[in-house]
Parts: sequence; C-alpha cells; structure tokens
Amino acid sequence: MHTPAGQGTVNLMEPLEQHDPRVKRANTLYWESDRSVNQIADEMELSKGMLYEMINPLRSGLPCPRCSSDMEYSNRTARERTLLTCSSCRLEAEEEEVRTRWSEAAAAAPGGTLIVKPEPAFAQKLRPIPPDRRPRDPLMIGAGLLLIATGIWLFRGLRKR
Repeated sequence: MHTPAGQGTVNLMEPLEQHDPRVKRANTLYWESDRSVNQIADEMELSKGMLYEMINPLRSGLPCPRCSSDMEYSNRTARERTLLTCSSCRLEAEEEEVRTRWSEAAAAAPGGTLIVKPEPAFAQKLRPIPPDRRPRDPLMIGAGLLLIATGIWLFRGLRKR
C-alpha cells in the first residue's frame, strides 16, 4: 500500500501509530537519548502516561528460546539490566542466558541446520511474565455499584408489599 505523495510504503502488519511522527520521535528520544522521561514528556508537551503509551518495546535481535519470536527490551531499565521479554509467549530471560543457549545450539547443530528445542532445565530457569492486566475503569466500577444499589432498593421495595 502506498502512502500519499510517494512517501514510501506502509507495512500493514505494523500498528498504524508507528507511522505517526510523534510516536517515532517519542521512541527515538526515549531509546536513543539520556533524557529523563519527565524531560521528554515536557519537551513533547505530553503527560508521562501519554508518553509511556507511545513507547514501543525495543527489539533485541534475539529469538525466543521457547517459541522463536522476537525478544525485546520492555523499557530502558530492562535494557540496562539486560532483561529480555518474548513478544509472543511473554517469556522473561537475561540476554546473556539467551545468547549462550543459541550459541550452544548453533555449535551442536549438524550441517548448520539449527532447530532449537529448549532443554527442560533451561526452560525452568526462565520466568514467564503474568499476562497484562487491564486497569479497572472508575466509570465502570461506579456504574456497577449504582446497579447493585438499584437492585437492593428494588428488592427491599418488593419485600414490603
């Protein structure tokens, strides 16, 4: 699919927000500068929450030892601690451990064909990340409480008759 005015092509497999110049700038400033999150948010005139929503994980270039999907750094702290997360199965492992596993597998591969099946001992060392939990919406909580109160009020009114 071509973009207007011959600006190149759009990969339909990427989220549309990655083509937003503000998202690209936020990610560039976050991943490639030493500026604090507060400084970046102030410079872009965003709240910290809005900035964090724009930040995409940074790919490490390493495949997951469990499912072979891309391993990523979820944030700058994870990158500093060399802690990787799988984009598919949510496996969490240290970068050196993943590199070592892939090096050993490549060395042991006959004829240069690399098919990696993690050993149970290796897989047990890796910690899965619990699925992301969606924060509760205060309006939904309020609506639920209002419905409960209405039900109690109606039930009491019916009992008095």
